[in-house]
Amino acid sequence: MKNRIVTQEEVRKTFNILYKEFIEKCSNHYYGEIFNEESKSKLNIFFDKSLSISDCKSDQITSQDNIITEINSWWISLINAKRYNYAIKFWEELYQLVLEWESKRNQEINKGSLFYFWAVSYLHVCDIDRAFILVNQAYLEDDRLGNPNMDNFPAASLLKLKNTQNVLSAHIRKVRRGLINELKLFNEEFKIKFKIENLEESFLGNPKYREQAISFVHSFIKFKTLSSEFNFNRNEPQFNSSLSHRMQELTFSLAKIAEIFVKDNAKESGCKEYSITKKAYKHLFELKNDFFEEKDIYSILNDSNYILKIIKLIYNIRNIIGHEYNEEIRPTTYLNEIYRYSLHAFFYIIFKVKEKKSNL
Repeated sequence: MKNRIVTQEEVRKTFNILYKEFIEKCSNHYYGEIFNEESKSKLNIFFDKSLSISDCKSDQITSQDNIITEINSWWISLINAKRYNYAIKFWEELYQLVLEWESKRNQEINKGSLFYFWAVSYLHVCDIDRAFILVNQAYLEDDRLGNPNMDNFPAASLLKLKNTQNVLSAHIRKVRRGLINELKLFNEEFKIKFKIENLEESFLGNPKYREQAISFVHSFIKFKTLSSEFNFNRNEPQFNSSLSHRMQELTFSLAKIAEIFVKDNAKESGCKEYSITKKAYKHLFELKNDFFEEKDIYSILNDSNYILKIIKLIYNIRNIIGHEYNEEIRPTTYLNEIYRYSLHAFFYIIFKVKEKKSNL
């Protein structure tokens, strides 16, 4: 006889006392450990109970989601109280508790939701780098379990900027609108129609480019965050070296993503020397040798041909910034423009590849 799944109601009854203790402990004046030995013991018992009554993989996933969903209400109390650093500590402690349980029982718990809400905690303190590491972990965890609906899970919705209902829905919509606005500027410049759905089809939602898509969304969110924090005006003198470093890292990341995409599609279209960046670009865009001669970034930025300018820029950025931090490129002059031009170059690369494939 098949055992039944633990219900949400059962979970609530099991943890009513623990939750009351938690709320009292996590007042604004408490900064100690979140889970004491008693609460750890009770959590371990519940993990045992919930997994022992599930006898198939799909049931285990449902039961484990029940665990995280219920415990998540504790975390929401911290978020509502704006205790974001303590919310991070909450998931750190719970993660260690889960690892200890797994080690002792030689069994695994689905940690996808745990990683995701931990990532959200970091986003609340604007630590985008740590947040994306954890979102990627959440995605990999969901993928490892082979859940057929994983593309609708919160981690996938952030990485692919999909409109689904979860705790980051408003944030995802904001980022998606920002990307749509950049595509609008791109379309106005080129007098074409390249929609976000085209970007999703060719890149964001393409399993082949999952790692590159994560890096792209990561860098774009950081770019929009920096753009909202600082006024990128060429004549503003107060920007520091740290900001310049961050902007150059984002632009270099975008250039690397473009390079991988170009090489991959050059290979598909028959380029034998696709592994050489110059050869891949030359093959894919039918470029002449003199295209690669100009390497001075300021001369490139003054090129009147917009297409040549942005392609030259994203090609050269790989070497200009790739080997070392360039002191000559300041955020007070060109860094905001360089990132946007590189973004448009990447859109153009995807657009041209898609156009070529449709004409075959």
